[in-house]
Amino acid sequence: MWQFAEVVRGMADGCAALGVPVTGGNVSFYNSTGGMAIYPTPIVGVLGVLDDVALFSESATRAVVVMRAGTELRVRELCEATGVPDTAIGTTGGDALPVGDLFDVRLDELRAVHEATLPVALE
Repeated sequence: MWQFAEVVRGMADGCAALGVPVTGGNVSFYNSTGGMAIYPTPIVGVLGVLDDVALFSESATRAVVVMRAGTELRVRELCEATGVPDTAIGTTGGDALPVGDLFDVRLDELRAVHEATLPVALE
């Protein structure tokens, strides 16, 4: 438990020093693989905001970046300068979410699925 407390303290200090607000998080104390215990690994959800750019993450390895049209080059350059890989997954506008050149998902369909998820899970 000491390791967990110290990790959380370090994460809190880092977020405070960087001015990054924490929006959520998760930890499991009962992880194991191959019969061997895994130390608790807390994950923090954060929200970072740059001019015209928002960053959402609840994973230690990926984030979704939302930005105004026209700021893509600035964000791509920031990723390149910091060694962070980036992949564009879609754009918004109109009544659908295009996912690359693969397919479009209508926003009313996304809304219906999103709003039905919890009630269906609780049935």
